[in-house]
Amino acid sequence: MRLIAYENHGLIHDVGAQQKHFPRPSDGGFYFSTVNPEINKAGEANGHFASYGTATADGLLAFRAAGVSDQDVRSAKAIQWLKDHHQPDRAPGFEGTAREAWGSGLRFYYAYAISRAMPGLPVTLPPQDANGSFRNPNKMVKEDDPLIATAFAVHVLR
Repeated sequence: MRLIAYENHGLIHDVGAQQKHFPRPSDGGFYFSTVNPEINKAGEANGHFASYGTATADGLLAFRAAGVSDQDVRSAKAIQWLKDHHQPDRAPGFEGTAREAWGSGLRFYYAYAISRAMPGLPVTLPPQDANGSFRNPNKMVKEDDPLIATAFAVHVLR
């Protein structure tokens, strides 16, 4: 019997079918959801959801929170994916796709997540506004709001 997942917007997704058609990528990276293809910001590549930076950094942090060692093959592959794809000024995984704007749209969140997951990787933030706040000109995920962008930036800069 297959598990049926109900999304809050009223759609029903057959989890078994989704996983059959969209297996976990073998590149070590992560994507957001197996049950709602529309929310995987990087889209699809080679028959599976494409990995991207914010999801991979979050996945690595989740492994650590669950007590999974960085030497575990799953963590080690995620670490390698982040090292291989890291971009200091945007979230990686969107380059050369129709979804490229997500890379800059997630700039501050990625900077926050990667500075926690991989503190040795460089992060470049844009200049502060005259009042000391930060903001993202890309409005995709509300990082144009200085309350959101500045909160992420403060965590990166500490």
